[in-house]
Amino acid sequence: IALQKDERCVKCNQVISDGVLALGKHYCASCFVCTKCRKPFSGSFVNVEGEPQHSTCVDKHIEVLSGKDKDKT
Repeated sequence: IALQKDERCVKCNQVISDGVLALGKHYCASCFVCTKCRKPFSGSFVNVEGEPQHSTCVDKHIEVLSGKDKDKT
């Protein structure tokens, strides 16, 4: 990405040398991770209220909210 001099990461506030522009925010490459599982992205991500997440993490969250993850006895 084209960074302005002294552009800072939205997460760690450090000056970015290798970064990502996503959701209108600048991130260090190491700070641009899923806000649910904290793992890096290997491809696309989902915008959840302005925060990047894996689609699988979003699906798991929806299952928990709907009760689909509970064991049936």
